Amino acid sequence: MSAASEIPGNRRLTVFVGAFGSGKTEIAIHYALLSHAAGRPTALVDLDIVNPYFRAQDHRAELEGAGVRLIGAPEGLDQFEVPALSPEIAGVIGDRHWWGVFDVGGDPIGARTLGGYSGAIAAGRYDLWVVVNPYRPDTRTPAAIETMIRRIEAEARLSATGVVANPHLGTETSADDIAAGLPVIREAAARVGLPIIFVAAIASLAGRITDRPVLPLTRRVRTPWE
Repeated sequence: MSAASEIPGNRRLTVFVGAFGSGKTEIAIHYALLSHAAGRPTALVDLDIVNPYFRAQDHRAELEGAGVRLIGAPEGLDQFEVPALSPEIAGVIGDRHWWGVFDVGGDPIGARTLGGYSGAIAAGRYDLWVVVNPYRPDTRTPAAIETMIRRIEAEARLSATGVVANPHLGTETSADDIAAGLPVIREAAARVGLPIIFVAAIASLAGRITDRPVLPLTRRVRTPWE
C-alpha cells in the first residue's frame, strides 16, 4: 500500500473505532501516514478522550514531522480527563481540502463523542471501520463482536461500513495466532453484513498472511510500562 489507488477506501473521512486493545490507534496512525504519503492533505483527529494510555497525540512530533496535521484536545488541556474538543474538528469535517482520519474512543461509550459530529459526517462521504481483535475479552466471539458493533453504531449515530481485522497478542503474536483469529472476524463480519476492508499485521508477519489486502504495521503505540 503505497499509492492512493492502493489505499483501502476512497472516502474523504475515515473513522476508526474499536474496543480497548484492538490496535485502533496504531492503525489510525499508519493509515494517516499512508494517506499523506499518497499525496492527500491529511489530518488525524484524536477523539479518543476515554483512554489516556494509547493516544495519537503522543505521536505528534512524528506525525507533524511527516506532514500529517494532528488535531486533539486544545493546548494545555490534553492532560485532563475532560472532553476538551478542538473547534478545528468541525473544520476538517466540513473542509473538502482535508482527508480526515479519526481515532475514536475505544468502546461504545467513547463513540458518544463521535455522535456529536454525526450529522456533519453523515452529510458527506465517510467510512466507519471497526477494528476487531478477537483476543480481547469483550470481542472473543462473533456474537460479542456483533454486539459491540451495534452498540458503537447506536452511540455514534453512524453506520459502520467495514471491519478491519487485527488479531494479535501484542509482542507475542505469531502468524498462527493471526490465522486462528481471522475466522472469528470473518464470521462476525458476515453476521453484520460488512466487508473486511483489510488485515493489519506487524510488518515481519505481513508477508505470511494469505488474506488480502494487508496493512503492514511498524509498532509505535506502546504501553506505559514498556
